[in-house]
Amino acid sequence: MRRSRLEQTRDDTDAGWGEASDDEASARWLEENRPPHW
Repeated sequence: MRRSRLEQTRDDTDAGWGEASDDEASARWLEENRPPHW
């Protein structure tokens, strides 16, 4: 039997756990916490 990919269910995602996706907040956090050598 050959499997091409692992399956991901809705419960495996942040949205499945009830967490809202906020890409802007994530990008802002990454900018604020980037290392000084960047």
